[in-house]
Amino acid sequence: MKKRLLPLLIISVLFVAKANAQYCIPDVNFNTEGYSPDTTANLDTAFASVYYQDVITINAPVDTLVSGVTATIDSLVITGVTGLPASITYQCNNNRCKILGGAKGCIQFVGTPLLSDVGTYNLIINVSLSVKVFAQPFTYPSYAKTGYKLIVAAPNGIEDQQRMGARLFPNSPNPFSQSTAIRYYSESSDNYEFSVYDAYGKKVATEMLKANSGDNTYQFVSKGLSEGLYFYTLKNDRGAITQKMMIIK
Repeated sequence: MKKRLLPLLIISVLFVAKANAQYCIPDVNFNTEGYSPDTTANLDTAFASVYYQDVITINAPVDTLVSGVTATIDSLVITGVTGLPASITYQCNNNRCKILGGAKGCIQFVGTPLLSDVGTYNLIINVSLSVKVFAQPFTYPSYAKTGYKLIVAAPNGIEDQQRMGARLFPNSPNPFSQSTAIRYYSESSDNYEFSVYDAYGKKVATEMLKANSGDNTYQFVSKGLSEGLYFYTLKNDRGAITQKMMIIK
């Protein structure tokens, strides 16, 4: 009796594990063929010791050109993502990472980066493409999508601030309910991206700031945000620095 129960128990465990698998959900508002975000917007910044999650939506075209001949796309399969730190893994919208031609899929990056992971990671998304040319099937197993990068930012240090030519100070008041003042210093007139992330690493607000040389203040309003811990970052093309704040209701 026990011998018969063991295979059933294994099957049940596998079924539950499969049912609990965390698949990503493609962005329903992205209707252009290609990848979103693209390699210009790129991935959100990850922060050491903070849970991270970001998604790339892929809208596969119906056909493509192969040696100047129109080929119908049967499917593309994401065979791997290289360049990620060990603390970050990826998931797809199904367990085969397969996207049919003319359909949407996605890649989700999740994990909690370590302090030792701080740095910039150039990613390569490896794709196998199956097409039909004049009704004959062909597979191209080695297409590589490049251009994506993942930045893992560290707690603020003197080197980060010197490299950026900026300093970011704790917000006041903190905790706050409705609004808070974000004070930052810039060595010269510069453009900065100000972003707010929740405790799960999801970007919940972003604003482009035009800084004057010297002290600057930005008034952040918590409209639409729930109570909890948030991280805010000031970023330019030379780096990013981060502080944390608490919203209370």
